[in-house]
Amino acid sequence: MNDLGQNWLNFIVVVGTLLIFSLGVVIILLIVKFQRKLYKNEIRLQKDLTRVSIESQEKERERIAQELHDEVSSILAAAKMQIAFLPEIINNPLLVQNSITESKKLLERSINQIRNLSHELSPTFLATFGLENSLKQFFESIKDLIEIQFSYTIDHKLSYEQELALYRIVLELSQNTLKHAEAKLISINLSEKSKRAILEYTDNGKGIDQTHVAQKKGLGLRNIESRVNASQGDMKFLDISQGFCVQIALPI
Repeated sequence: MNDLGQNWLNFIVVVGTLLIFSLGVVIILLIVKFQRKLYKNEIRLQKDLTRVSIESQEKERERIAQELHDEVSSILAAAKMQIAFLPEIINNPLLVQNSITESKKLLERSINQIRNLSHELSPTFLATFGLENSLKQFFESIKDLIEIQFSYTIDHKLSYEQELALYRIVLELSQNTLKHAEAKLISINLSEKSKRAILEYTDNGKGIDQTHVAQKKGLGLRNIESRVNASQGDMKFLDISQGFCVQIALPI
């Protein structure tokens, strides 16, 4: 090979090496840029989840305070009035007995209300008896308000964190139905498919604005979404002719 050919070959090798090196640098820079963007997105998502969690906790405190004020305090005030009336009817045994009976009923209602709030705050029943029995107990407590259809077909044992997430989600959905949907029936199905726990929740109420669904408006939907994301699950809203339907899947 003559000198010209050798020089040309050396030139090609140098240029090829520079191109490969430059391409490698570009790829590394793109990877670094992507990782930084991914990190920023993760930080933003974490901040959003934290914000939603704080808002949810504040909203939950407000709700509990409201229920204690509107429900428990009013029931106890009525019981107090019954008891305060006793001295005036002490000579009438029938009225005394009726007043005592009514006071007992009112006190029992307040005890049940406080117990329900306690279970919502810290569902110790869940840790002892599991998700299925805890949900059955919850549905029993609201059966006078709405008809409930419930089925449970999960064979695998879920972790406590997963059971707690599903329990909180069902409570949140049920409260939304009772407050806003004007529904007569709630249908809940918990099943297992492809190593995923599938919760399908349906009510026959007035449904929900699809704009709210798309934008996750309302603290209830955002709170549910944050619980699903924290459990590495996914959530989708199903289109039905009447009412509301959501399907939530969590990995087992």
